[in-house]
Amino acid sequence: MQDNIYDTITQFYENMNKYMPSYEGNPCKECNLCCKKIANLGASELEIDYMEEYVKRNNKDWNKFLKFKDFLTKSPVEKKGETCPFFDEQIGCSAYGGRLLSCRTFACFINEKFTNLVPEYCLIKSNIKIYNDDTFAEVMPFVVDFYQMIEIYKKYKQEQQ
Repeated sequence: MQDNIYDTITQFYENMNKYMPSYEGNPCKECNLCCKKIANLGASELEIDYMEEYVKRNNKDWNKFLKFKDFLTKSPVEKKGETCPFFDEQIGCSAYGGRLLSCRTFACFINEKFTNLVPEYCLIKSNIKIYNDDTFAEVMPFVVDFYQMIEIYKKYKQEQQ
């Protein structure tokens, strides 16, 4: 991935943080339910390439990345209950800085259809911003820019082939 593309995405994620709730310490403690049980979401080519570059640049475990790519190809039924390969019991996400948009936003923003996925004992449940198909862009305004980046990246990749 070219430096300018990687830097643009990194900057986007940093800017996105202003929309995210902040907490003192780790409110999730040992829970990590999103990594353990709800890791059924896919990823765009942009996110996969970004994660790959993040793993390379930060000397993360390459084998975990390969398992992660394989993990993403499985259907939600196939990976039901599987834990994301980057999850580590001791530290949480072992590729935290390169994580997917869905990982960054889960338990901060959630579609009203999936609120049942967040358990009652979740310490941040009361702060989750709920959206529906009509309020998606209003509740998460950064997502519109992200989808535009995905489309631009698709075109870029096609031109490179």
